Amino acid sequence: IPIFYLPLYIQPLSGKYPEVTVVPGRTSGWGYYALTAWRYYFNDDSKGFVHLDYREKKGLAEGIDYKYNTKGLGSGLARFYYTHENDDLAFSKSGSADDRWRAQYRHRLDLPEDTTFTMELNKVSDRDFMKDYLYREFEEDPISDNYILFETSKPNYIMRLLARKRLNTFFTVVERLPEANLEINNQKLWNTNFYYSSEKSATNFIKRYDDQEDRSPEEALRIDDYEKFSYSAKLFKFLYFTPFVATRQTYYSQNRWKVSSQLRSIYEFGADLSTRFYKIFDLHSDFLGLNINRLRHVISPSVAFLHRHQPTISPDNLHQFDSIDAIDRNNGFTL
Repeated sequence: IPIFYLPLYIQPLSGKYPEVTVVPGRTSGWGYYALTAWRYYFNDDSKGFVHLDYREKKGLAEGIDYKYNTKGLGSGLARFYYTHENDDLAFSKSGSADDRWRAQYRHRLDLPEDTTFTMELNKVSDRDFMKDYLYREFEEDPISDNYILFETSKPNYIMRLLARKRLNTFFTVVERLPEANLEINNQKLWNTNFYYSSEKSATNFIKRYDDQEDRSPEEALRIDDYEKFSYSAKLFKFLYFTPFVATRQTYYSQNRWKVSSQLRSIYEFGADLSTRFYKIFDLHSDFLGLNINRLRHVISPSVAFLHRHQPTISPDNLHQFDSIDAIDRNNGFTL
């Protein structure tokens, strides 16, 4: 028995013709709304969307997304979204219209020697724009980043050069101008079961606070060196045992009390113990086209022990730029 009817429109994903989508609905914050997007297509390397949205309580909004691929010079995405909010609407709290907008630019370029260049720039008109208009993106990234990054990935190491800058003064952001980082992957030492890994970084930090907070920026140069030696063994043919020792030496140009040239030392040791169990189930099914021919269920229980001595400088005496500055004494097991 038919209850009601809805129109149905199908657009093949392989098609190169413009596609118009309309998403209607109603929320307490927007009232009744209709979000429309027109897909434009020049070729596989030049395409995007034009947006025209209506929200009962906020008014009209327009935007454009442009996705490109230049082959030799990389690929990227540019977005702009604008609204003259509450223009001539009774819902305006201030009685006047507000210009609110968002601009975003991303670019990626693959360079020789396994090096990648990426950059992202984000600028918004106010602190609540993303929350009010682009909530899905806001959930994933409440404070959009602004950075330029060169990264070289080799089998034995990863090297990064990063510059991070605040563009929106109403957010608290830790700037890195710049940061150089070298991460050496776990390396086997000659023909033994001993391994070595390390992380080294040098960062010029500037922590800038929300412009509504009456706080001066916090600045420091930090040079950090983490060295780890481990041993890999197999016990009773089914237990994997990995004891290790490590040290972290960190230089700060100043602590939070403006005392210059501070060196923090951290020493730690521990061990990881793990194993693997599995069972194969004689299951055959093509349900939903999954083409299942037997299943293997794997269980990997593990326990880790870590003992870290009290750092020579307490985290309370340091500016808190990231997780490295918050490292403190630790002694316990992790299951």
